[in-house]
Amino acid sequence: MRRRFDHRQRFAFPSGLILMGSLVLFVMHDQSCYGQANAKPKTAGGPTAPRNEKVPTTLIGMELLTSDPAAAVHAHAWRTTLEELDVTLSTRKPILDDKPRIEQQMLGTLRKITIMAILTRDGSIKTDRRTFAQKDVAALKEWIDELRVYGAQGAPQGQPLWGLSELQFNPLYDTLSQPLGVELKGKTLSEVLPLIPGKERYQWRVAEAAALAISKRPEDRRVVRQSVGRFTIGTGLAMALRDLELGFHPRRTPAGEIELLIEPLPEKLQTPQMETADFWPVGWAVKVAPQKLAPGLFDIQAMMLDGMPLGEVLIKAQTESKVPIHFDFAAIDRGNIDIVDLLVKYPARKTSWSVAIRGAVSQVGLSRELLQDEGGHAFVWIYRNPASIN
Repeated sequence: MRRRFDHRQRFAFPSGLILMGSLVLFVMHDQSCYGQANAKPKTAGGPTAPRNEKVPTTLIGMELLTSDPAAAVHAHAWRTTLEELDVTLSTRKPILDDKPRIEQQMLGTLRKITIMAILTRDGSIKTDRRTFAQKDVAALKEWIDELRVYGAQGAPQGQPLWGLSELQFNPLYDTLSQPLGVELKGKTLSEVLPLIPGKERYQWRVAEAAALAISKRPEDRRVVRQSVGRFTIGTGLAMALRDLELGFHPRRTPAGEIELLIEPLPEKLQTPQMETADFWPVGWAVKVAPQKLAPGLFDIQAMMLDGMPLGEVLIKAQTESKVPIHFDFAAIDRGNIDIVDLLVKYPARKTSWSVAIRGAVSQVGLSRELLQDEGGHAFVWIYRNPASIN
């Protein structure tokens, strides 16, 4: 069984080292610690839909567009194939700028999907997403089944923005860009959930695997360990959940609704800049010059850090740079990494805190990244680069 480093025990120090008494000092936010910028992400990915979910009754029809008599002879073969897939078929000539597309109508609880495709000269069906030959019946059936379950948008797995359309994603992003406004530090997952703003618009759901993972954690690892109250909802919750080795992501249900699903993190944790992420990331790449967003990190000054405990170095860096420092405790715990007592080897020199932090944390196999939340608040993220994990 993997041994876990007990930070709470290690954070107790004799008098005279009060500053090192607890890493909560790292994450006590001050308004002066934030810079401003705007960011809007593009991400992808997500787990499969849970079983036994309500799926609307769905009728699927296909219109084959063709003006080539040589192609029309293949329509009869396709009619037989599609009837076996419970898909009605009609053929017609294209009108004006007719192009392949998929249309969807909701008639009460009935969902009607119309696939407009081109019947090519060689007898293939060319949709707006894929092309199927007569030999591709198995692949066609899989695609039709996907549409029957998830509607015209198809299954969300592997699609940009977690399979959401821009019209679905933008309001969600705006909601998660609002201030979190509540402090979650020291709270369990069951205590966090009722405090999340915006629950009237998006439902939060805890996957069974996440609840099971939490139940197996030691008692002192079942609470949020960082102060996240002044972040936005998206980044604040992503950071809080990561303390519990969990993450969340939006999920489009078969009924077309959007929920926010909490699941366990994978064994190999992702890097902070996630352009194709399974989970909502802990912050986003900065969109303005880093020197403008967090000037205190880049001022050149004399550094005398050699022989200081790493914890003291990071507290000093946060205080002098006025940029909050936060930790990927999920990765730090898994790696049994000591971020408190290690004596830093760093000869005296003139440099910036950005460079000094990188040099200090690299001595325990960690990396640092300047990130921002959805509202543009800057912070330094200390994490373990997956490339360093065997």
